[in-house]
Amino acid sequence: KDGRGGFYPGYNVQSLVETKNKIIVDITVSQSASDQTELQPALERLHAEQPGPYLLVDGGYISEQNLAAAQQQGVIMV
Repeated sequence: KDGRGGFYPGYNVQSLVETKNKIIVDITVSQSASDQTELQPALERLHAEQPGPYLLVDGGYISEQNLAAAQQQGVIMV
């Protein structure tokens, strides 16, 4: 659903990138209009593969729920 109440076939692509070597470690495609619903599943996938203490995210992921989930998993969002 778009911001004006209409519908269209839209997709949201999410990628997790290891910042030191610039390697894509995970990629997903969804029909979610908001990035906020995509962070927690990404954290779960990331920690299943390669745990790390820092996660660099853009402002679209910031929500109280996501901050709490990151903190619970020992991740510092920067």
